[in-house]
Amino acid sequence: AATTAAETPRPGTAPDADKQRAEQAARMLAEAAAARQQAEEELKAIAEARKAVQAATAPAPASPDSDKDVAALRLEIATIRSALQTLDQAMSGQKDETARQREQARTLAEAIDKARAEAGALGAGEKKALDAARASAVVGVAARLSSAIESGLPFAQELGLLAPLAQGDAKLGEITAALQPYAQAGVASRATLAASFPAVAKAALADDLADDSFGERVLGKIRSIVSLRRVGADVPGDAVEAKLARAEAALEGNDVAKAVDLVKSLPQQTANATSAWLARAEAHLAAKRGVDQLATYAVALLGAAR
Repeated sequence: AATTAAETPRPGTAPDADKQRAEQAARMLAEAAAARQQAEEELKAIAEARKAVQAATAPAPASPDSDKDVAALRLEIATIRSALQTLDQAMSGQKDETARQREQARTLAEAIDKARAEAGALGAGEKKALDAARASAVVGVAARLSSAIESGLPFAQELGLLAPLAQGDAKLGEITAALQPYAQAGVASRATLAASFPAVAKAALADDLADDSFGERVLGKIRSIVSLRRVGADVPGDAVEAKLARAEAALEGNDVAKAVDLVKSLPQQTANATSAWLARAEAHLAAKRGVDQLATYAVALLGAAR
């Protein structure tokens, strides 16, 4: 009978496979051990983190002092909040009141403007009439003052009539003040100045001709008594006699200002004879200027009132 021989394994077949399986199993065990260790470490970290969170969130042990401080702080905060709320309410009310007052002021201002406009429209005619009456009164006073000056009479009473008319009027006040120094005694009239001038001229001519010598003084006295001077507006030259003649002619023509200028131009030695007359003539001119200004201003007032 034939005998079947057992087959011998081929080299490199079974042992190699076992070795591979063993190595694979070892690797798997190593990986499992590493994974376990990592898992344990993660669990440990999670536990520690949980403890830390619990420790951080856990309330601190309270003490009597801290409780009092917290209560006081809470009360203070509540008080501040209440005060702020009250302040907000007050500010809101104040803003409303301010707005209301502004509206009332605006309404009142509009009413005042309207009333003024209506009063101006209604009173325009009356004001115009009053201005015209005042201007007419000033014209009348100016005429009376002019008459007093031409007559050489005092004019204090006439000037006093300007006082109520000059209230609030600087120009009238200025004119009144300029006339005041002459009001009580008045000023010399043009007629008086002209009538007194020949004697003044004779004395001035005598002083001009007089000399330190006895004979010249005697001659001057004689000439002051006996009129030896020329007269008339046509006397030429700058001599004292010529100027006196032209001054006298100016007075006869009612030109006091020209006569004053001529007398002022005479030499100093004639001053004793002419100074008193010059003072009277200059007072006349000053008063006349004031009255002329008043008359001009009165006419302007009358024109403005129409």
